[in-house]
Amino acid sequence: MFGGIAVKHTDAQDIEDQMNELAEKYFGSKVLSKDTEFHARDIAQGKGNCKGRGGEERVEMLEGLLDILGKSTVSKIYARMTPSKVHFPTDPERDTFMFFVEKAEAFLESRSDIGMLFGDYDHKMITPSITNLSQYRIGTTSWALGRKIERLVDTVHFAHSHHSRLVQLADIYVYCKQYAKPPSSSYWRTRFHDAIRGKSGSLWPSKYRDYPMY
Repeated sequence: MFGGIAVKHTDAQDIEDQMNELAEKYFGSKVLSKDTEFHARDIAQGKGNCKGRGGEERVEMLEGLLDILGKSTVSKIYARMTPSKVHFPTDPERDTFMFFVEKAEAFLESRSDIGMLFGDYDHKMITPSITNLSQYRIGTTSWALGRKIERLVDTVHFAHSHHSRLVQLADIYVYCKQYAKPPSSSYWRTRFHDAIRGKSGSLWPSKYRDYPMY
């Protein structure tokens, strides 16, 4: 699964300010650092800078972030592939990224706008993502009826998540989309599941692709 948020440059500062307010509330500082980073897995599992925090406090923290995700100024996009249901040779990471790029392009086209891609710093994905986007922009995406990518400009830019509130918010989105599973026997897993379902409107995408559809 590849997912992300789409934010106009005129709204970015307001969203960052809202996240900084949450950072000050829970971590005591608005300054970007690992100590003030919102990382979905750490929130859910009580690790990292959420270690030692009570479950209810972490649920409240996640709900605050989901409220920001639900703002009208934050659009969501994702692409997801289920390889076990694909009956021909495929590279799941490459092809899911391609679907995501196509949906990001379609989103920008629907807004008559242009945009740039920013990703969480991941050594494994940096070179393939940059190379693949370049190929799509020069030609088309890799299907018989490939899509021309014209509204995503430049390249894919990467930043460590603790250096960007917007990257952190995208992490929250992707994690919560994947977390929406039936409750297990764990009380806190069920509690987080219920919190995410209770804010499910915050996760509704503007553009998405599930492949295969059936």
